[in-house]
Formats: sequence, C-alpha cells, structure tokens
Amino acid sequence: MLNRQNGFSLIEVITVVAILGIAMAFAIPNISSWMASAEYRDAAQDLMQSLRRARSRAVAKNLEQQVRVDIANNRFILLEGDSSSNSTVWTPNPAVAGNWTNLLASVALRAKSDCSDTNNINFTFSPNGTAEIQPAVVPPIADVPLTGSVCIMDPNNLAGPAKFTVSVPHNSIVSSPIISNTGRAIVQ
Repeated sequence: MLNRQNGFSLIEVITVVAILGIAMAFAIPNISSWMASAEYRDAAQDLMQSLRRARSRAVAKNLEQQVRVDIANNRFILLEGDSSSNSTVWTPNPAVAGNWTNLLASVALRAKSDCSDTNNINFTFSPNGTAEIQPAVVPPIADVPLTGSVCIMDPNNLAGPAKFTVSVPHNSIVSSPIISNTGRAIVQ
C-alpha cells in the first residue's frame, strides 16, 4: 500500500510564486498608470462640477457666482457675489462647502487652451446663464483670444499634452481681458 500525502511539493509552490511574480512585474506599471489617469479624471470632474454648479446657482439665486482657479496652489473655490451683476464682494458659500478644493500633488493646473499660462483664472457666471472669463493676474494681449480653459496636467511633464482640458468655450477674439459667452462648460 502506498502512503500518499496531500498538498503541494516545494517545487510546485516555487513555480507558482515565480509565475505570479512575473505576472505582477507586468501588471504594476499598468496599475500605476491607471491610478494616475483616475486622478487626472477626478480633478477634471471636480472642476467641471464646480463650473456647472456655479452656473446653476447663478440662475437659481439671481446672484453672480464665481469659480476662482488658483493655478500656482493647485486649487479652486466657488464664491457667491453680492449682486446680479458687477459684484464687489465675493464670499465662499457654505452651502457648497465654501472651502478651497485642493487637488492632489500628482495633478498640475495650467490655463489657456495651449496649457502655457500659469496665471490664475476666474469664471464668473451671471443670472442669465452666461459666463465671463477673467485672468486674475495679467490681462491677455490685445486681439489674442483668451480661451477660458484650465488644463489638467502631469506635474512631471508640463511640456507634454494636457490629460484633460476643462473649458468654457467662446467663438471670438477680444481686445479686453474679459470674455462673455454662453457659460456652457465642457471637458475634453
């Protein structure tokens, strides 16, 4: 009568561990790339949600709403104006958190459609649903279009293409630092 033992031999266990190790070596770069992509997507969705919320609140409350994007500090905030136009006082609205939304360090922000601008940008939504886009630091050069775009970038590759671009589009070249448009925001 043979005496059989149940279980795996040492060689079988080592073979399975080696195969799993090789599979993990191929999977880890894909997983880290997927996680980074998810962080870019989340940042774009958060900014887009704030822009849409600002437009909706401006119409509903008959007060200007503004999304300020602080490029250097990688954050944005939704503010409420004190009037239906030409607001002079902007306050954080506690009903929509009222705090800066800080993005992860694995995400960088840039302005303009070519992602070249490091100046802050403001999106001000009026009660009629339109938006004005204002550079918060330096006005644009005369007759050069201000795109109203915020690029979601890889901070380790700022010269590379944007991962996502959140825009309030317009169709005209302007000679002032303010652009009015339909207020519709998109993600590309």
